[in-house]
Amino acid sequence: MKNYIRILVFWLCLIGWIGATSAEEVISKSDTIKTILEKYTGQVVILRLDNGNDIEGKLTSVSDFLVYISKLSDRSFYDAYVQLESINAVIVKTRTK
Repeated sequence: MKNYIRILVFWLCLIGWIGATSAEEVISKSDTIKTILEKYTGQVVILRLDNGNDIEGKLTSVSDFLVYISKLSDRSFYDAYVQLESINAVIVKTRTK
């Protein structure tokens, strides 16, 4: 009987773990880099730029032409203003472990 309970608990944990890790971000046909950035305002993001460089920091605000990143990860006393057009990718943390 103990073995059946252990097996049941194992499967329930496995199902819960699979459900937790299979959550995906959903995008719509109308999404743009700007709308994605607006969703993650206030969170730490990595921006991949046209020149291949990455900028990581707290996404503070997004306007029609600029993105303001504060608390840069590699330069603690600096902030950055990035042209929206120069962003190729937005890298965000969506899950833990």
